[in-house]
Amino acid sequence: EYVRALFHIKKKDLVAAAKALKEEICFFPDNKPAGALYAKVVKRLTGDGSPKDA
Repeated sequence: EYVRALFHIKKKDLVAAAKALKEEICFFPDNKPAGALYAKVVKRLTGDGSPKDA
């Protein structure tokens, strides 16, 4: 899911990237790189960084 998220980020599809990262974090909650990337993607989507369902 992490690699799929990177692909979506490259394609500028941040909603799909956020969904992929959310799945990655669901299965691997200790994946700190995925968590950090998810926070960045959500911040770009919302403009404020508050974690909302993407």
